[in-house]
Amino acid sequence: MLAPVFVASPALAHHNKGLPHYGYFENYPQVPTEEYMIIAGRWEAGATLFNFQGLQRRTSTTPNDIRVFGYVYDLKEDHGYEGAASLDILDKKGALVASFEGLQPDEETVYRLRITLPKSGAYTLRFRFEADGEPVTVNLPFRADLAADQVNWALLGGMGAVLLVIFGLALAGRSKRFTARAPAA
Repeated sequence: MLAPVFVASPALAHHNKGLPHYGYFENYPQVPTEEYMIIAGRWEAGATLFNFQGLQRRTSTTPNDIRVFGYVYDLKEDHGYEGAASLDILDKKGALVASFEGLQPDEETVYRLRITLPKSGAYTLRFRFEADGEPVTVNLPFRADLAADQVNWALLGGMGAVLLVIFGLALAGRSKRFTARAPAA
């Protein structure tokens, strides 16, 4: 009889076209706030945004920071782009907010950025790289909501009011059910 042999081996990360796993970000569990994807010709570009929800933004030294995990996927060759790329963040008017030059993918085919944005709003993540000796530009529009972690007190109050009405109706119905009746003659 042969005994099973267990050999330790490293576990490599795996992503779906470069998007990071849900629930993990440098040992700080959270769920991404938004995922974006666009197809431009033979290229698919995508990004997942984390806005550090769960942190106390009022006391943070960088309250407007977000983390972006971006990828570019070659639909013709059926694999992720792994070369150097420049990534720019543009505001809705096209003005440059941040630029990252000559990046290599940080993990697998994922480019990882940490950006300080001026405010919530519409932005564009611009990928610039070379493929087959030709320059390629892919623009991925996205929206950053820096207030996504705030409590919506109006919504919670409205839900509480609905619950109070339901309980009030239930109590009113209960008291009517046990109303004493006059004896039958």
